[in-house]
Amino acid sequence: MGQQASAPDDSRVLGSQSSSSSSPRKGAWCKGGSADAYEPNRAVDSIFISHSALKDGLQSTKAETTTATRELPTSGFRCGLGLMQGRDVEVSAITSTAATVTWAPKEGAHKFHVNVSRAQGGQPEEVAFFEAPGEGSIFTLPEGTLEKKSGPYQVEVVAEFRREDRSELSRGSISEKFYTTSDPPGAVVNLQLSKLKEDGFSVEWEAPAENGGDPVNAYEVQFFEASKYEVPTERSKVRELAEPHAVTCREPKQSFSGLRPGSGPHRVEVRAKHHLLGPATVLEVFTACAKPFAPTQLRARLMPGWARSASGTLCNMMTGWEQHGADGPSDADVDVVKLEFRPPTADGGQSIKSYIIHAEEEANEDASSAEGAKERGSVLHSAEIPASAMVDSTSADDGVPPTGACICHITVEPNRAYAFSVEASNGEKRSDPTEPTSAVFVPARVPRAPRAAPEALEVDGGLAAELRWVGPVSGGGLPLESFKVGVLLRSAGTPGYASAEPEIQHEVSVPVAVAAAKAKDWKPRVAVHAGEALYGARVDGLRPDARYCFVLAASNSIGTGRWSLPSISLSTPAAAPSAPVNAVATVGLDMKQQVVVTVTWECGQMSAGSGSIAAFDVLLVPADMGQVRPSAEQRVVRERVAAQSVRVGQRLSWAKPLTKPGSYIVEVVAENLSGQRSSATVLSFDVMEEAFPLALSLTPPAPRWSEEPALVLGPAAPDAPRFADFDCQGWLQTLLLWRQEDKEAEAAARQGRSGVTRMSSGSVPSSIDVICYFRRPGSGQVFRCMLAEDVSASRLQVALPPQVPLSIRLVVHGVDVIAATQAAPVQSEPLVLLMSEDGERLQPFWEIWSRHAPDGQPPRWTSLPEEVQHCIEGAWLEGHPKVNLQLPEVPGEPPGALSPGLYELTFGDERQTQSMVRKLGPAGWTAKARRTVLDNDGEDAAEAVSAEDQCVICMERRRTHAFMHNDTGDGHLAVCGDCAEAFRAEVAAGGGSRAVRTCPMCRRFFTSIHRIYQ
Repeated sequence: MGQQASAPDDSRVLGSQSSSSSSPRKGAWCKGGSADAYEPNRAVDSIFISHSALKDGLQSTKAETTTATRELPTSGFRCGLGLMQGRDVEVSAITSTAATVTWAPKEGAHKFHVNVSRAQGGQPEEVAFFEAPGEGSIFTLPEGTLEKKSGPYQVEVVAEFRREDRSELSRGSISEKFYTTSDPPGAVVNLQLSKLKEDGFSVEWEAPAENGGDPVNAYEVQFFEASKYEVPTERSKVRELAEPHAVTCREPKQSFSGLRPGSGPHRVEVRAKHHLLGPATVLEVFTACAKPFAPTQLRARLMPGWARSASGTLCNMMTGWEQHGADGPSDADVDVVKLEFRPPTADGGQSIKSYIIHAEEEANEDASSAEGAKERGSVLHSAEIPASAMVDSTSADDGVPPTGACICHITVEPNRAYAFSVEASNGEKRSDPTEPTSAVFVPARVPRAPRAAPEALEVDGGLAAELRWVGPVSGGGLPLESFKVGVLLRSAGTPGYASAEPEIQHEVSVPVAVAAAKAKDWKPRVAVHAGEALYGARVDGLRPDARYCFVLAASNSIGTGRWSLPSISLSTPAAAPSAPVNAVATVGLDMKQQVVVTVTWECGQMSAGSGSIAAFDVLLVPADMGQVRPSAEQRVVRERVAAQSVRVGQRLSWAKPLTKPGSYIVEVVAENLSGQRSSATVLSFDVMEEAFPLALSLTPPAPRWSEEPALVLGPAAPDAPRFADFDCQGWLQTLLLWRQEDKEAEAAARQGRSGVTRMSSGSVPSSIDVICYFRRPGSGQVFRCMLAEDVSASRLQVALPPQVPLSIRLVVHGVDVIAATQAAPVQSEPLVLLMSEDGERLQPFWEIWSRHAPDGQPPRWTSLPEEVQHCIEGAWLEGHPKVNLQLPEVPGEPPGALSPGLYELTFGDERQTQSMVRKLGPAGWTAKARRTVLDNDGEDAAEAVSAEDQCVICMERRRTHAFMHNDTGDGHLAVCGDCAEAFRAEVAAGGGSRAVRTCPMCRRFFTSIHRIYQ
């Protein structure tokens, strides 16, 4: 079919091939007109359609096609030759837009012209024309050639013949008049459910978008009802449909009723209709479910105790239904009630999906945790159980098998009364509840065992145990009153018990309030559930060299429950050996005229679990050293006396020469093969000066610091001598004061007498050197300098730096012959000084982390006694790696954070290694130690430096030094004075890593480090 045009009547005449070959427009209306073999219905460009339905879409080609009229042949054209007589054209297969044309064949015809016209107002109007090959006698009009439901139409067929150089047309044959039909209407749209009920539903729709040429005057509705047979067991299967019910309606809606609740799928097909029937639109509908009937014959009874640990499905009224294995429910502090009932006789159109169990808990004054008991009202608990989890009953208590009955087991708390009711649910609606059962009372009982084994921790060196556990606040329906701790003593090969009662060595009863206070800061490994709390207890008196386990049992007013699982085994250490006995110290002269002290002692009784004695440690110290004994101190003598195969009561001895008179302390400690040490056997004795030869008896006395040894006089003068370069604002002029015991020696020294002169006190004239030990802030290196030499007076003015810890000693210089006989120089106790920039005296304190406090308090930082603080600080400043501390036991004083005994404090370097403290002797332990500085008000004296001003290396002190870059002319303020010195030293030494040769801020090489004053 070609282009549309309203051609005039004289355009019907076709030109010949020869004349038309010169026309430029011939190809536009007759595609392939000169071909010998012409394909039927292929002449698309030669079709002209003039009816209004196609004119609207082809207005753009109308003018062009109108001007392209067919040309008349120029010569040899004759009309009327070979005419087709009569109405031998028939039109059949008439549709709404097309038809089939048939005519009598004509021998010798080259082609046929098929003209379609329609009568309009008595005049024929050309609709379209086509060309058909001459050997054919049938032509099908393309779809769209004719208009829907219009007419009358007529078809004229004209034959064209070829006569040498001309074409001839026959007389046209015209068909009878005919009319086109209309199309069926389209499918209805928006077919949807408008109302859904339990016994029916209503649907509605909209008219189709296409009516097919005639208005829609009715709708045919077909209803296919679901099968009326019994509902199959598997609800997921689609039900079979019965015969349809057809109805014709005028309005676009329809209602259906009389159906079963929950039935379906019902199929609804709707078709639009005039004289033809349109296609069907389908909708499947299920009716709404109805409320199922209530279950019947509900019974409840309390199960025996074995049901608490039985496997199967149990419904917890608090958490819902749970599936349990052979170990029973996770919450064992419950009882079990068995419910039995018949399912509903009607399910409302859908199968029963679940059952809702209601348990109304009646008020009970003795109840321990029911919230409703506070108001003395009932509490309603509900839980939903899937119907698939119900157990079918095969027999009843009376012997009558209730076929199809349901059984479920409900966990309830003891010491309460419950009334039960049941509702059925089909997934959409619930039934009415059943009548409640008679009240079922669950009596109180002893509590269950705690659900987890206790955690056991060693304390006091392993001879005591701290227990921690998670336990309930109530049990058996009553509040807990106490816990019992069972102590199990096991041998090396004794396995833990599984189900049998353990063999308890002894029990410890702990009230609940005490146990709860013991575990306030404990972090358990297991989760703490609702209704549980943290508890703790301490078990003392454990035997050494044994293995222990601990079990727990809870007690209420009725009694005590079963034991819990045992804890992990704890092995107590071997016992410390007994201290040496019958120790004696004697002083005398040996063959070399040396004063020798001889110490003898006996081996004590072997205590159980202590093992064999390996050695004895003997310690000899001057009494004036007090409780702090630096390990590098020359006056401290410590030796180890081997003791192999020693017997009880066997006597041993040890001897050592003495260098000076005075008071001494001897301590003898026994040590076994496992390293356990006994308590020390202590002897004290005095050695008089008369016991020594003359040269040794004239040792000068040690000077002593005054009661106020240091007085700050004010800022030091700029030209005052300074013993080191410190990064501080200004030095302080300080007056140091001390005293000597011998007045006559001082007078002789003032008079300038020399020589060995025996004074009444046994001393000789001497002079004093003032030595200072110090550490740079943040540095682990110890420095030593001489403040003054040969000081004969008892005072000294010197400039001292602030914020630098100092230890100052007075060293005595005597006569050469006497100094040659001294094993160690005579010196004073250390004077520890740490001053602020305004001259305030700061107090350094050493603290240790008390892990095993005798007062039972949790671990915390505890300060050492004040009387040993200055000795520890002095030993740290003088570079001793460790010190020994003796903390005596004070009678009548309550236990503190540190137990009496011997301690060893090892100093760290304040950068990579932290200070440590170790308790020596029986029940020893190791903990951290630290140094802090306090002011006179007891507050931390550390200078508060903001994060922006802190040194980027030590992160402690203020930034005071900048890394300078000559290439850019700028610098970066980054480090403190001490860290700057470390950078300078690394650069001077050479060969360091790039990190110490570049600026820590920009990582470029620096040229110098400058002090920046702000």
